[in-house]
Amino acid sequence: MKAPPAFTPKQLGQIAKDNQAAQDALAKRSDALDKTMQTVDDKLAHDGSLSAYPDAQDRLRNIRQSAESGQSVIQKEQGIRQRLATAAEAGDSDGVRSAQADLAALKKDNPKIYGKSAVAAPVTECPDAISGTNCDSAVSNVNYLGTKGPSSPLSPNSPCYGTSLAEWNGWDELIAHGCATAEERDMITAMSENEGSFEAVQSYDSQALTVGAMQKTVNTTGGGEFTQQLADFKAKDPDSYQRLFASQGWTEEGGKTYFKDAAGTKRTGEQLQSYLRSASHANQVKALAPLRLAGRDDAFRKQQVCDFIKRAHQATDRGIDVGKDEFAAGDFITSTRGKAMLLDSSVNGGPAEGTFQSAVNWFYQSNPKAGKDPKAWSAEERAKYEPILADRYAATRRVAAPVAETRAKRNKALSGLSDTPKPDGLASQRPARNCPDCG
Repeated sequence: MKAPPAFTPKQLGQIAKDNQAAQDALAKRSDALDKTMQTVDDKLAHDGSLSAYPDAQDRLRNIRQSAESGQSVIQKEQGIRQRLATAAEAGDSDGVRSAQADLAALKKDNPKIYGKSAVAAPVTECPDAISGTNCDSAVSNVNYLGTKGPSSPLSPNSPCYGTSLAEWNGWDELIAHGCATAEERDMITAMSENEGSFEAVQSYDSQALTVGAMQKTVNTTGGGEFTQQLADFKAKDPDSYQRLFASQGWTEEGGKTYFKDAAGTKRTGEQLQSYLRSASHANQVKALAPLRLAGRDDAFRKQQVCDFIKRAHQATDRGIDVGKDEFAAGDFITSTRGKAMLLDSSVNGGPAEGTFQSAVNWFYQSNPKAGKDPKAWSAEERAKYEPILADRYAATRRVAAPVAETRAKRNKALSGLSDTPKPDGLASQRPARNCPDCG
């Protein structure tokens, strides 16, 4: 095979010139990546408020990893281009071609770093906007089924999402104090995929306000589950209530939630809903940021988790009619997944959600010889009956529209939980608890 001709001096000169321009560009890109990594390191080391936003921390770490990968490729290209410069200066055509081949191979192996550029051009997200302070005040207006209103990130894809129930670091303590069981932790953390973060807050649906990990609401009359949560928190920990809410304009008075703006105007119900949706962005931030900050506080996080556990008990204690008799829902369903479905439907459909009663009615119509008292089922009967009932409930329980998609999503979140019935876990036989944390 005939060797390729040597480069002419003019060609070598142009190669050297182009190579120097590429080296200059690489030096600037390398400096930019160094600054990006330093910014990330400083934020992770010194921005204490980021501890409330694990997603933001992960986003920053991903930015740093991306910058490191880009820097590694740049360093490889710089080494190759130094060889190219030396070969061009020496008139070494073979050395030039060898370096050019190595550059082509490097580009082929790193398409994301190069894109359409002939020189490594790594792109990373700017870390400057990711901070605890910015997340605390992160509010954007969204259009939900034709209604526009503010949301302080509910999407897990946002770096400002906050801390989910699964990421909460207080479970071990709560279990050690006898306030929760490992099963309740597993149920609630599995559900967390479909719930909000502790810091989540929004006002864009039919309610005036929706807050926190269980998405408790203030309705258009000022009452609602968040109002009750606020009242309970005020009674349990008045100092924290004053610090987190009352001093920031949010109060519970007479069974209603009020917000007092900077001008001293107090609003609740429909007036509060209208204000939150029509206020300037700055005023939306002033109104909603305190609620996000409260979601970062250990005391109010514990209140939210305690309320979740209380709701789990209410969901399994709910009365189910069989003829003229009434039994607890948790006497029919004892598996972890089954109880999690009862909790999930109670949280998202309301305490009065009735599709489990319908599932029980269907079960007895389909199994007329089954004992009417679920507490009296033998282990063999329970192993046979409970999965039938649980599967029927999973397939028919009421969810928000679009029904098929939402039901599949909610059931999938619980699919990793155990389906094994627990005959010793009947709701009617649950022992009383002496819990100092939840009261």
